[in-house]
Amino acid sequence: MPTASWILLSIIVGHAIGAAQHTIAAAVGVCLCIAIAWYVAARGAGSLVVAACLVLAAAGAARATADRWQNARCRDQLVRAATLEFVSEFDAHIGDVTPARFRHRTSQCSLSGVLRARTEIVGGQWYHTTSRAEPTARTVRVTVATASPLATVSWRAQLRAAGVRRVDSVFMRDAAMARALLLADMHLISPEIRRRWSRSGLVHLLSVSGVHVAIIAAALLMLGTALRLSLRHATLLAIVMTALYVTILGLPPPAVRSAVMFGSLLIAKLRQRPTSTWSVLTLGALLPVCVDSAAPIDLGWQLSVLGVAALAASGALFKRLKWHGGGWRMKLSRELTTSSIASTASIPLIAWYFGTISIVAPVANLFAAPLISVLQPTLFLALLCSPWLPLSRFVASAAHPVLQLLDAVANMFSSPSWAAVA
Repeated sequence: MPTASWILLSIIVGHAIGAAQHTIAAAVGVCLCIAIAWYVAARGAGSLVVAACLVLAAAGAARATADRWQNARCRDQLVRAATLEFVSEFDAHIGDVTPARFRHRTSQCSLSGVLRARTEIVGGQWYHTTSRAEPTARTVRVTVATASPLATVSWRAQLRAAGVRRVDSVFMRDAAMARALLLADMHLISPEIRRRWSRSGLVHLLSVSGVHVAIIAAALLMLGTALRLSLRHATLLAIVMTALYVTILGLPPPAVRSAVMFGSLLIAKLRQRPTSTWSVLTLGALLPVCVDSAAPIDLGWQLSVLGVAALAASGALFKRLKWHGGGWRMKLSRELTTSSIASTASIPLIAWYFGTISIVAPVANLFAAPLISVLQPTLFLALLCSPWLPLSRFVASAAHPVLQLLDAVANMFSSPSWAAVA
């Protein structure tokens, strides 16, 4: 791994130390920073590089700590406030629970939280309410009984809400799955579907992750090439459209990581420059941290970065083992090994957060990966064609059997009693 990657990793670990609310986690982060500095020094890097690792890690920890304290202060102010303003990224009907952004006009304090709707809420529209906020571990929860619309709107939330409405009108019976796969909205996914996808080890496919963004970005690049655009213009189209898509999603850490990595590789290819897998990975992991200092303690960020690191490690393993040859047997062996390494690497996180480990995940992902590679561009194309409703519904109908087949794969692998263990 290049020295620059170790420096970027120090910044990420520093942010994780500041964002952690547990002493043990912070102590582990400090030990990791010291180990990085020691390893960089052992590789022959100068004292300036070692000092840079430690100083940047300390700066990251200071920034994340300041943000955590600021969020705690904002939470307390929102809880004490008699009136609040809020905006939701989704249309909320009576009984819905949805994420929202809350602010206190007097103190200019703003914080993401959870909205429980007791009245109809239009996504993207700012509202004024006298409902009181309840504190949670990190944020606030507000049960809104009455709300008055304000004259202002949030363009990003409005764009996201419009996207959800388009998905509902285009996909109809498949709207719940399409929302999850296209817009990272899992509100309509039933507990039964979540359970069987979790037992089969495919639950990561239900929400937009780095894999989904990478597939769409690659499809956009192919679209630019099919339209006879030059390499430069096709690359620009793919980068701009991917950035817009990730922004509509709300800049989730896995999607930002994937978009940054894809953009870096495209720009390097366009400029005919060599790239390091680890450098691109650390850059992609760092950018979400720049957007949100608490990203390193987000499960989506952790699984996304760990998954790509496992894929990079499996590639290095293939080179070390000197596996050569072709044919379907060799390809199947490589894919199964890669899937097994990625699944094994994520076991501690999955066990800690969900309390369940899927035994069949490596094999299930072998069946699901080709389907999601076909499905994701089809869903995205249907969304792009949404201004022409008959055409978009025609494309959406083509995605329906693939969605059914993907759910059948999840059902097949989740059925055995030994498919997952607690």
